This record gives sequence, C-alpha cells and structure tokens, in this order.
Amino acid sequence: MTSTPKIIVLDDDPTGSQTVHSCLLLMRWDVETLRLGLRDPSPIFFVLTNTRSLTPEKALETTQEACQNLKQAIAQEQIRDFLVVSRSDSTLRGHYPVETDAIAAELGAFDALFLTPAFLKRVALPKTASITWSSTACPHPCMKLSLLRTRCLATAIATCPIMWKRKLTGGSSPVR
Repeated sequence: MTSTPKIIVLDDDPTGSQTVHSCLLLMRWDVETLRLGLRDPSPIFFVLTNTRSLTPEKALETTQEACQNLKQAIAQEQIRDFLVVSRSDSTLRGHYPVETDAIAAELGAFDALFLTPAFLKRVALPKTASITWSSTACPHPCMKLSLLRTRCLATAIATCPIMWKRKLTGGSSPVR
C-alpha cells in the first residue's frame, strides 16, 4: 500500500497561497493549529509565516518556532510520510539561506533545493546562467531592471547563481 505524503508549505508571503485552492492556509503555527492542518484530508496545507516582512533575525526566530511546533505536531499526529517545502521569495530579497538553514536544522536536510526565480508578469528566460526579463522581442538582463536595483540588491551582481553563491559563502548547504 502506498501512502500519499502530507505536504507542508512554509510560505514567507501571501503570494504563494493566493495561487492555490482546496487546501488550508494557516495563519498561525502553534502546535494545535498545525495538528489541524495535518489532519485535514487535503494532501497539502500552507503555513503563512510572512517572514519576508521581517528582519533576518526575526525571520530566523519565526521559522525556528514554526518548525519546532511542526515537529511536535507531526509526532503527536504520528505522521511518518511528509514533505516540507519552503516557498520563499526571499532568495532574491535578503533572507536566503536563513530560512532554509533554519528548516534544515529543525527538521532535517532537504532532499533538493531549487532556486527558481520567476517574474510572472513577464517571461523569465534563462540564458547562459543569467536571468533575463522579456517584455518585448528584446530580453533585458535582470540586473538592469529598476525593480532589482533596490537597497537589498544594490551590488552589481550580473547573475542569480553568483548572488546565491555569495549569500552561501561561509554558510552550510541545507541540502543532504
């Protein structure tokens, strides 16, 4: 007999949960609320931590608390087959790898880590490891876009892989 794993999505902002339906969106992560999510018949539920709006220190504290409570809820519900997903826009906005490191420290290493920038209002086209923004027939490198020249991304990093490597320098990988 094959069981379907329970998928638990820790979401750093409300945009991810706005794109799904027919599952719970939990706005709290106390043990009892998480147990409700684990008992729900849907194979997936979202936990909106809203950490993107927080400082890195507060995001770490919030993620640790959510994961510690989730660990207790999983044990109390005797869930053996589950997947934890970090749905985080923060890979481009400052908290990566704080959240994924915290999840890995509390719940175990990830089987896989996908860094997938997406600009849904326009087409994102990978081209020689650079992400480009294409609103016309002529794609533009992302780092030339004003929306990416923010205080958080003020340095002139030409490609996302270089940016992620810099963020990970000195840190450990949350991937097994």
